[in-house]
Amino acid sequence: MQVIEKKIYIEDIEAMEISRFRSFLHSENLSKKTINYHVISIRSFFKYLQKHDIKTLPIEKLELSKLEPRTIDFLSQDDINNILYMPEKFERNEIKKYRDLVILNILYGS
Repeated sequence: MQVIEKKIYIEDIEAMEISRFRSFLHSENLSKKTINYHVISIRSFFKYLQKHDIKTLPIEKLELSKLEPRTIDFLSQDDINNILYMPEKFERNEIKKYRDLVILNILYGS
């Protein structure tokens, strides 16, 4: 896609330009989350301009896309036990084995 440069004045930016910018970002195969980061930066810039009495598009009109809720995967108790007792299975040096066991238990406990 070829980008054509032209002068755009802050006061003339409307919601439609932001919508076109979002469409452009989407056509660049960016994720919704990344597109939201771009919109957040635009909102921050507009907020800065409004603090300095420069007329801009109200930031309330720049809404973020809805994102899917994050899924959280937990380790099973068997996985945790396997990790905690790895030094006993693989370490032959007794001092290193106990050192590694203590380190893993401290990490797990914190």
